[in-house]
Amino acid sequence: MYYRHRGNKVIRSRMKFLRLEKEEREGRKLPLRTISAETGLSVGAVQRALNNQVEDVKVQTIDRLCLYFDCKSIAELLDFTPEN
Repeated sequence: MYYRHRGNKVIRSRMKFLRLEKEEREGRKLPLRTISAETGLSVGAVQRALNNQVEDVKVQTIDRLCLYFDCKSIAELLDFTPEN
């Protein structure tokens, strides 16, 4: 998931890393359908977030993903990189 500012990606999802960490921690694979079922989000929403293909996102989506991946801060899910 990302937001564009003047054509550049400045907010990126760290969901791929969180997914890998959770898979390792729990000793199981987490296909999109599993994440979808366990978060209540659609498979499409999970896929877009995972692949940084979202231009806007609901607070509820961020909340569900943060809870699912046991984030202590929103910064664990989203990375902000200002333009140079």
